[in-house]
Amino acid sequence: MNALSQTALPYFESLERRQALVTEAQSWLGTPFRPHAGVKGVGADCVGLVHGILHNIGAIGEVTFPDYTMDGGSHLTASQLGEFIISLGWFTEVKFGVVETGDLVTFKLGRVAHHVGLAVSQAAFIHVYRGMCAGEATLADPTWKTRLTAVYRLLDQSSRITDHASRITSHP
Repeated sequence: MNALSQTALPYFESLERRQALVTEAQSWLGTPFRPHAGVKGVGADCVGLVHGILHNIGAIGEVTFPDYTMDGGSHLTASQLGEFIISLGWFTEVKFGVVETGDLVTFKLGRVAHHVGLAVSQAAFIHVYRGMCAGEATLADPTWKTRLTAVYRLLDQSSRITDHASRITSHP
């Protein structure tokens, strides 16, 4: 846990924000998989989907993603995904297994965590991956339960100034 997270409240603390997240996430259902994309109804990969949902409801600003490959989990020795999420300064890793609406959930695909979904409840998440359209899955499904690697919670940055201005063009 970083110093910023020790005093920040979770962004999705209010019912209104959680409802906005779920409504926006549902509007992305059926979006086809497209590498390095994040356009509702047109195409998205897992990070583009999560970014698109959070950005469209005003929870996060624009982000410049590092270069990544779709098969990175097969050959990397460390999770580029987890490192990137923490580097933004907007999220904190929470106790494993404690999932709330709005949390990012990461999964091992290959050797390391290389897939992300967005919790739409304590039991379900939205995600998209190769060969599939955006859809909901449950955390209890053995396919995902055994691959869950981390849970990250978005913090309310409204009263905070971060040093990530080089990667962020706007933030609520």
